[in-house]
Amino acid sequence: MTTFASPRILVAVALVGTFALAGCGAASSSTSSTSSPTVPTVSVPSVSLAPTGSAREVTFTTVFASKNRRVAEVGPDNQIAYGWNDLDGPTTFEGQPATVEFQGSIWFVNGSGPFSGFVTITLEDGSSLGTNVAGEASLDPTTKATSFSGRITVIGGTGAYVNSSGAGSWTGLREGAVGDAVTFVGSISLTS
Repeated sequence: MTTFASPRILVAVALVGTFALAGCGAASSSTSSTSSPTVPTVSVPSVSLAPTGSAREVTFTTVFASKNRRVAEVGPDNQIAYGWNDLDGPTTFEGQPATVEFQGSIWFVNGSGPFSGFVTITLEDGSSLGTNVAGEASLDPTTKATSFSGRITVIGGTGAYVNSSGAGSWTGLREGAVGDAVTFVGSISLTS
């Protein structure tokens, strides 16, 4: 497993190195007793690894269809379902056509329970935004529809979203069994 240094550590190392090198320069001396000592000037480079834009609210909707899934049912009357589901669907994201892929895992008892996973939004220009999602599913025993709600957190991105950060929420609705179509509405306070 590859690990990377934190951006804060990299900036700290760069600043310490800059200050250390500033002290290594040639000092000017003066034989006159009335002149003031020369104070070295330190120039610190500007480094910004954080997003530079202001936050904007981005809302998108998709209808996910299951591409592949592996869900097991166990327990009395098979009331416990657990496993994963790989879904995708079309959307429009910030005015551009895009595809949304959801790689999720579930652990439901009687149709309700926690889920988590990753949602990747890929735009036609090749830019992508990676997010982590987590939440709860709730089965309505009367209608058999399942509602979803949870948090969405930006992991990072590529292209136009390379320096993105943000978080938000999302809701969803599935009117059938696990693996059937899910309508997903996400809202992210996005900075890039």
